[in-house]
Amino acid sequence: MLKIQVPLLAPGLNGPKGLIRMHFAAYAKVKDVWTWHLKKERHKAPDVCAITIERYYCSQPMDIDNLYSTCKIPLDAMKAAKIIVDDNPACVASLRCLQFKVKTRKEECTWIVIE
Repeated sequence: MLKIQVPLLAPGLNGPKGLIRMHFAAYAKVKDVWTWHLKKERHKAPDVCAITIERYYCSQPMDIDNLYSTCKIPLDAMKAAKIIVDDNPACVASLRCLQFKVKTRKEECTWIVIE
C-alpha cells in the first residue's frame, strides 16, 4: 500500500476556478503543480490498483458528483508522474473519493492511498 500526501486541494467542477470554466492552459499549470508534488515521492503503483483519494477541507462539503470530479487532476498527475500506468479501468480497478472536515486551512490537504 502506498500513501502519498499532497498539500493541495484539487478544484471541483463549480465556481469561478472550477474545471468547467478552466482554460486548458490553466488546467495544464494546475496538473503540472500536482505532478511536481507527486514526482517527489518516487512511488510506483502496481499495474492494476485500487485508489482512494481523501480530501481534507475546512469550508463546506462537496456534493458527491463534484467530489468525484476533484479526482481528475490527481489521476492525470499520477499518470504524468508515472505512478500509475494509466487511469483507464484496466489499470484503476476501483476509485473511492472521501472527504473529511478539518479546522484550519493549514490542515487542508489530499491523501492518495494506492493498493
